[in-house]
Parts: sequence; C-alpha cells; structure tokens
Amino acid sequence: MLGKTLRGAAVLLVLGTGLSFAAGLPDTTENVVILAQDSVRLGPHSILASGQVVVNNAGGMLTVRPGAGALKDTEIIAATVTVQAPASRKPELFDILTNSFLGEDRATFHDVSPLVGPWPLFSFPSAPVATPGTGNYVVRQRDGEVTLEQGDYGNITVGWNAALNLAGGVYNIKSLTCNSFSHIFASGTTTLNVQRNVHLASFSTFTPAAENVNPRCIVLNVAGPHVRIGLAVVSAVINAPNAAVSLGTGRTSLVGAGYTGNLAGKTVRVGAFSTLQSADPLLSPCP
Repeated sequence: MLGKTLRGAAVLLVLGTGLSFAAGLPDTTENVVILAQDSVRLGPHSILASGQVVVNNAGGMLTVRPGAGALKDTEIIAATVTVQAPASRKPELFDILTNSFLGEDRATFHDVSPLVGPWPLFSFPSAPVATPGTGNYVVRQRDGEVTLEQGDYGNITVGWNAALNLAGGVYNIKSLTCNSFSHIFASGTTTLNVQRNVHLASFSTFTPAAENVNPRCIVLNVAGPHVRIGLAVVSAVINAPNAAVSLGTGRTSLVGAGYTGNLAGKTVRVGAFSTLQSADPLLSPCP
C-alpha cells in the first residue's frame, strides 16, 4: 500500500507490506451514527463529524462520493468500501475497516484494517409493533404551536411553517409527514412508533424541545419501507430496519441535512453537504 496524506498535514505513512491497523470495531452501537443492513452511500461533500458509519451484513457496501469527509477518530466500516471520485475531489477519510477497498488511490485517509466477522457485526433493531388510532391529525400555521399528548393517532401531518410539540411518552401512529419550514419538538422522553412511512421535508426540524435534552431520549421507530428526510435538522434515534432511508436529499448545491443521533435502516443514502454526528456523550441521561 502506498503512503497517504494524513488529514490536515502532509505526512507520509510508511505502512510496509500489510495493512495498518485502525481503532477497530466498536464494542457497541452507542456512537454508530448510521447502521445499515445492506448499503450506505455518502454523498458529495457530506461530513462524518463523529462516531461510526457501519454496514452490518457480510455483503454490505459503502460508497463514498467526491469531496466527502470523515473527521479525526471516526470510522467507516463495511465489507466493501468503494470511492467514486476524481483525483481532484478526493474524499478525506479517517479510519476504514473493510475487506475490499476499491478506489483507494482516489481517497486520502488515515488507516485501513481488515474487517473480521462474525457477521452480522451487530444485532439489528427489530421493527416496531404500532397499533395506530384512526383519523388524521393536521397542524396548520394558523393553529400556532400545538401540543399533542401521548396516545394512538392515525396520520399526523405538520403543515407548512407549522409547529407541533410532543408532550412526551409513547405515540402509536400510522404515518408522519412534516412539510417544509415546519417543526416538531419533543419534550422529555418520547417514543413514536410509526406503522407506515415518515417524510420530513426540506427546511423542517425534528429535535428535542430543549437544548439540554439528549437526542437519544427521542426515538422514532418506523415499520414501513420508506423514511425520507430532506434538507432538515434532525436530532433523534431513528430505527427503521425495513426502510430505504434518504437523508439530506433535495435540490440545492450548498445545503444538506444535519443529523445527530443513531440511525438504523435497511439502506441509507446521505445527500450532498450533509453532516452526521453522534450524540454528545456528556449530555445528561433521559429523564
């Protein structure tokens, strides 16, 4: 393997004839920002700011697009890692765990080490059992900020420029739609079990109501096949084991999604200019 340029400095790594060794597979998924069963695609100029991105299954594939980056002490982990970028737009990665690194000459990285099973690497979360209520619940801009108590609901829609506050507890719902420039805030510990799909449109937010609430206290469990998150800001745990998840996809060249938490999906596609980070370990536990 040839010497590579360490992020932030021109340093020649003398690796010898074998692979250099990275930090290794994490013991838990606590700081795994994305855990996909089959595949992950990191879009152009997307950033892994902290934690790990993991493709869980033996045939898993992780694709890195031009200009993507992973900061110090992060890891990308998959059976096969493929870099799709011209030499002029090399992704800058940190530690890589893989058994097949395709296009390594098109990336700048710190360390690479082999990925040893057994497969799957981690136990994958199961789909939720959601027993939703009936009817539709719609929040409109003219309603002001609406507070919704825990319980069973049908389809929940937050309209353009509207705001919904979840009081906390357990919600069983049919589907969740958050339109552009709308907001969902969760107070305290909140779990949403969604029977079908979730769509959070561009320029929407889904976050704790208070800054000091740990994003791990907000859990979005999705049983359906699709989770679509546009150019939104989301701080929560998302468990969608049956879903194709898209994050930060939208028609813009300079703005992406901002995601903080732990996301699990069957496949995950991260759009351009999106930022991924694990929850701050110094935040207080859930109340």
